[in-house]
Amino acid sequence: QIWSDNNDTTVVWGFLVRNQTIFAGSQGSSISGTFRSTNNGSSWFPNNFGLPGNAIYSNSFATNDSMVFAATYAGVFRSKLSDTVWAFTGDGISTGYSNNGIINSNGNLFVVLSNASVFKSTNAGSIWSSASSGLPVNSANAHLFSESSNRLLLGSSLGVFESSDNGNSWASITDSIGNPHIDGMSV
Repeated sequence: QIWSDNNDTTVVWGFLVRNQTIFAGSQGSSISGTFRSTNNGSSWFPNNFGLPGNAIYSNSFATNDSMVFAATYAGVFRSKLSDTVWAFTGDGISTGYSNNGIINSNGNLFVVLSNASVFKSTNAGSIWSSASSGLPVNSANAHLFSESSNRLLLGSSLGVFESSDNGNSWASITDSIGNPHIDGMSV
């Protein structure tokens, strides 16, 4: 693979690697969309069928044994890993906010919205319910989501919040840090 500058201001918002398949969500001045590679990135093709115009680039991806899930500006969508068609699966999730992160934790899906609301699905995205107890909903800009050792971590403009009970409750773990605006997180 040879990389070259094409004078495009493309931003890759999220990606997922699953065996030899890679999903990437990008936005750029000349090319935007969700892309798939089935050969470790040697070649790419658009993977936008079923996504509305404001959802063609994905903020993050998650997977289970047979499905890939995309958190987009228009909601949550899913596709079979072996398919190229997306279907909306965000019923029950608040509208009006971007879906900034999605993860699979112990078989449950969690999506975080830009207003720090969290929603949980225990059935591959068919039904979603609120999982925001203890979060500063509507007062924080949440944009990161991670999991480590059965703990869910959410990064936001008000710090890092943790759930150790599968999203049932959340608590700040950065109270002792002054002005803890979190822009990056890795576990």
